[in-house]
Amino acid sequence: QIKDDRAVQSCLGLLCILGESSRDIKHMKAAVDKSLALTDDRVTEVTPYPIPEALAALYQEKNDVDKSLQYYKLALEGINNFVPREKTDAIILNACLVQAQTDKREALKMAFVYSPYFSDNKNYKVIGPGRAILIQQCESWASEFGLSLDEARFQIMIRGAIDEEDSDDDEDELEEEPVDEGTAVTVEERDDTEEDSKNEEDSKKEKTETKKGRNQKQSKVVQGLSNKQLKARKRAVTGDKSCEKCTIM
Repeated sequence: QIKDDRAVQSCLGLLCILGESSRDIKHMKAAVDKSLALTDDRVTEVTPYPIPEALAALYQEKNDVDKSLQYYKLALEGINNFVPREKTDAIILNACLVQAQTDKREALKMAFVYSPYFSDNKNYKVIGPGRAILIQQCESWASEFGLSLDEARFQIMIRGAIDEEDSDDDEDELEEEPVDEGTAVTVEERDDTEEDSKNEEDSKKEKTETKKGRNQKQSKVVQGLSNKQLKARKRAVTGDKSCEKCTIM
């Protein structure tokens, strides 16, 4: 047997409207909770207006943040599941205003996730007056963090994934394999060995360059001397007079 609760839901919706007009939160809550119980505590297509956002708004007036958020979040999940709601922009705006009393970052995130302005939700083509106010309010909250609205949207929506990656990296660092003390080389010993090797190479290179420069200098001096000067130089060094009339090519 198929049970149709639409008639009951309609009556509960009317009772909620009656409680809203008389500010009778007790009877209003009873009607809302009964309606949600019929749909497993979810807002669906059969959930009548103004359940549960009217009760959330009444708790908002009484400054009861926890209960107000409880019922606003149920309405937001309905919006997120493409369940048409009247005054969608007003519901999101008020939910964000309540959330901002405790956490403005979460209020921004709530707007970015649920507002049709920041999503591809095409079911809400009618733009309510609350949407412009919501955008202005989000810009104000973002400016308190020193960000533009686009920058705040990017950072807030991405930050959760980054935090998860950082926590994974921390776990990997804690699971590093132990080092074998018998084969380990300290940083100081390795640095000293590398420095000594480098100094030795620099010394050899300096000696080679000095010798090469000296040979090049002598070659230039010899090239600049005439044959007569070369002969005289040879006699002075070796005492050999046999090549006095030789020609050095």
